Amino acid sequence: MDAKAFDIKIEFQNAVTPFKDYLNFSDIPHLHQFYGIYSDSVLFFGLSDLYFRESERSKTLDIDGDKVRFLNRREQQTNAQGIDLLSFSMESFAKIKEGYKFNPEKLDNEEIVKELTEKFKLNIAEFDVASKDTKQLYDDFLQAIESIKKEGEIGAFNFIDSKLKELKKLRQGSARGRQSNIPWWKIVAIAVYIGVAVWLMYKCAKHYEQTGNLNHWSCRAVSASGGISLGAIKFIIAKFC
Repeated sequence: MDAKAFDIKIEFQNAVTPFKDYLNFSDIPHLHQFYGIYSDSVLFFGLSDLYFRESERSKTLDIDGDKVRFLNRREQQTNAQGIDLLSFSMESFAKIKEGYKFNPEKLDNEEIVKELTEKFKLNIAEFDVASKDTKQLYDDFLQAIESIKKEGEIGAFNFIDSKLKELKKLRQGSARGRQSNIPWWKIVAIAVYIGVAVWLMYKCAKHYEQTGNLNHWSCRAVSASGGISLGAIKFIIAKFC
């Protein structure tokens, strides 16, 4: 890994870690590990895109062919590393789904849903993206919310699972999911973080319904950032777009 890529890796890990630490308190074994591996895969996809764009600029400016070949090689290598890590994270996630006893209760408290939705909207309004991309992220949130209203806790995990599979398919394609204003793979990658946020909201809401208090690790995560890894998402938008 070259010096620039190493610096980006350190920055991204610093952005991810504060939120990831909340997951240490989860009652789901290996969730913290899954989140870390998944975030690493996103990092390598981002690096791959940075190499790709520098290669495209170099070709436009007719810069030395050796450099272009190096950049193309690094683009392919980092994308392959990202796919390997994503596959590993998907295996970890599958084991979580197989081994965890999900709460079948649906999230049917409309007052809580409304409050969580408003908190989410305030958070994503801060993202420096086009309004149509903001709308897509909000639609993903609503889809994840709808899944736990219909299926209970496992609904959030089914949503995450579908986005992991979609992301892998995109990055395995020749276009790498780079279409649209914000490359589509990034919207899908962020949707995984949104799925985790919705699951945390579910955990907090159910704890509150049962106890009448917010003294739970999931509630602390939701209170701190709406349950979203804001640092990671803002980094993806600022550095990888």
